[in-house]
Amino acid sequence: MNLISYFSPAPQADEIPDYFPSPFGHQPHPLALRACRELQQRLVMLNDNQYNFHAENSGKMFGVLVVRDQKKRSGFLSAFSGMLNGSWHMDGFVPPVFDLQTRNAFLPSGEEKLAAYNERITSLRNSSARHDALEQLTQLENQYLIARSTLKQTHQHRRTMRHQTRSTLNAEAHSERKQLGFESQQDKREWREINQQWQARIDSVKQQLQQIDDVIEEIAQQRAALSRNLHGRVFSGYTLGNTFGEQQPITHFFDDGLPPGGTGDCAGPKLLHHALHHQLKPVA
Repeated sequence: MNLISYFSPAPQADEIPDYFPSPFGHQPHPLALRACRELQQRLVMLNDNQYNFHAENSGKMFGVLVVRDQKKRSGFLSAFSGMLNGSWHMDGFVPPVFDLQTRNAFLPSGEEKLAAYNERITSLRNSSARHDALEQLTQLENQYLIARSTLKQTHQHRRTMRHQTRSTLNAEAHSERKQLGFESQQDKREWREINQQWQARIDSVKQQLQQIDDVIEEIAQQRAALSRNLHGRVFSGYTLGNTFGEQQPITHFFDDGLPPGGTGDCAGPKLLHHALHHQLKPVA
């Protein structure tokens, strides 16, 4: 399918740049601006019949690439970023870089598995078992603080009373002093025991909660591994070429792992990819 929109009237020779201007320049080439205006006129009709670009959250990025075909005729290609109206393809616009049929052979089933993982994680996080464990843990920790505070006050009172008693004893009151020391040791043992008992109860509930969270973490790791695998397979379908006929997968251009989601789906890569695969010379 010929997707070139030819200029009419055709541009003069001196209107065509000698080299491809940087697409990152602040001032687009006049031919690119001309192509933009023509595309905008087409979008008015598309807007009326198929897509309301003025609705809230419904904007869309478009791009144009001025090209010359093998007969030296000048025109432009049009592209939109990502999808339009839920589709990768639309008449008059260049297709995506990847092969949709190849992607559809694995991605939908993979996304279903990801959704199942998400549903399982959400179910476990919101489960009554986890909710009850969290609630019980909060109650136990509050009760533990109250018990510690109460016992601490009791021990402080006992310590004050022992101090007062010691101040009244004479040097020969050995048994009485020994009894006071024994009572002090009893308080220390009581303090250790209550901490151990409460901590054991709290740890038991924490262990129940941890078992649930361990399952959640395991599922989350499985989900992450599947997501990375799908991400890699998706980007393996993006191969970009240059005017020398050299080709590289899109991952070649990223040193730190996989590209961000959506890389290669912008208008620019689509336009250049289509032009170079159809022997069209990019002009602007």
